Amino acid sequence: MKRTFTISILLMFVLSFSACSKKAAKLYDKGDYSQAFSKSLAKIQGNKKKVSAEDVKLLEQSYHKLLENDQVKIASWEESGSPDRWENIWRAYSRIQDRQDRIRRRIPIEAGNYRANFTFVDVQDKLEAAKEEAAFVIYEKGMRFLNTFEQTGSKDDARSAHDYFQQANRLYPGIGDAETLILETLELGTTYVLIDFANTSTRYLPYGFQLELDREIQQNDRKWIKYDESYIEGIDYDYRIQLTLYNVDVEPEREDRDTETYVRTIQEFARNASGGYVTDTAGNRITEDVEIRARVTNTTRTKSAALEFDFSIYDEQDNDLLERRQFFGDSRFRSVTCDIRGDERALPNNYDCNERNPVRFPSDEEMLEDAFDDFRSQLRSRMNSGYID
Repeated sequence: MKRTFTISILLMFVLSFSACSKKAAKLYDKGDYSQAFSKSLAKIQGNKKKVSAEDVKLLEQSYHKLLENDQVKIASWEESGSPDRWENIWRAYSRIQDRQDRIRRRIPIEAGNYRANFTFVDVQDKLEAAKEEAAFVIYEKGMRFLNTFEQTGSKDDARSAHDYFQQANRLYPGIGDAETLILETLELGTTYVLIDFANTSTRYLPYGFQLELDREIQQNDRKWIKYDESYIEGIDYDYRIQLTLYNVDVEPEREDRDTETYVRTIQEFARNASGGYVTDTAGNRITEDVEIRARVTNTTRTKSAALEFDFSIYDEQDNDLLERRQFFGDSRFRSVTCDIRGDERALPNNYDCNERNPVRFPSDEEMLEDAFDDFRSQLRSRMNSGYID
């Protein structure tokens, strides 16, 4: 049994490696040299005992095909004279370098009587030169978008400039004024939103309510949008959100009781005055009908709270009202308990009385906190809906 299992496992490995080889060969025949190279290399990294000379040859051939293709592309891009050529050339040299590094870590690569022969080319200087040229081209794209922003005032142009400056600085750290321009375009491309909160209800809010609201507002900040809960000098706000709490309602605690009596007739062994069983002449115990009762009192405790907000968005440039809606935060408490007096055998078989200990009423502050959580989820959903960008 154990020997059969071992043979099965070995057979699975053989079939798996065989399938991998066939798939890599098919990819090579289709001209997908990159996938053929990756799969061949993965197989060689695995169980070396299962690697054949054909696998090594396929890896070698895929490698040289990719090298040849990249060199042809580089020559073509260099002849084109296009400014965008440098990024393509840099990426091609990066691919060449990456493949060479992956092969160098594993040579010699051989199987049977065959050892692969890989051609390595020194691309480091050309890679760095192309990388620097690409960085300057990308930097210039950022400058063009920044110049366009100065004419149009479009935040999209500032954001595009920011992305190009970041990319250029990653390729060539410290290029030009990239580090300064990254911060500048981040500010220029950011949408600033001022949120004014007002409580026009007649109820005093729990301690910490305003703090929680401010925290919720701050958590909605994203890369290109910044919410401020109070006015900051020097910021030119794009939008203003007027959030007004106009009603706070906490319903009083309510407790309702209903009582029901259950009666059932059961049979029990009869007992005499001294508590012993009553028997017939043959000594058998005598049964008698007995009426049993149970009184159940169900107590339902309820309490509710509600917050009602008016939410309006204004364009700060011309004070136009862009949107208005209402939000309602709701909190409801309900607890049902039961008290059984009498013989519980009188209750219906499926009677459910799981909760017997009364649950205390939550405080007004706790109810309002739950209502605020309900409102908060609605506010978060609206602020993340993409209307303001």
